[in-house]
Order: sequence, then C-alpha cells, then structure tokens
Amino acid sequence: MLPDASAMYSQVMNAMFMESIKPEPAARLAHFQRVYYDALIKEGFTKEEAIDIIKGSQAPLGMAK
Repeated sequence: MLPDASAMYSQVMNAMFMESIKPEPAARLAHFQRVYYDALIKEGFTKEEAIDIIKGSQAPLGMAK
C-alpha cells in the first residue's frame, strides 16, 4: 500500500516550518541579508535601491539548515 502523499507533504512542510522558526536560521538570514545589502551598496546601488532589491528577494535555499 502506498503512503498518503498529502499526509507526507504536510509532515514535510510542518518540519520545514518548525526548523525555520528557530533563532539560528533567523540569525543566518539576517547576516546574509546584511552582507547582501552591503555588497549591493558596494556595487553602486543607492540605499533605497538596495533595500528594494532585498525586499524583492527570496531567502536563499538552505537557510533553515
């Protein structure tokens, strides 16, 4: 008998969510965003442009590890 795919998906999504709300992933994401922001400024973007780029960017894969 095959396992219920929707139940497995729900379990995986729940596990990913629970990992992502721990303080360590949030700290890594904050550090990444700061480094990214600084790099954008160094490349010549204005502060406003850099903020807009950060706002529109998705978190990098693997940040919850």
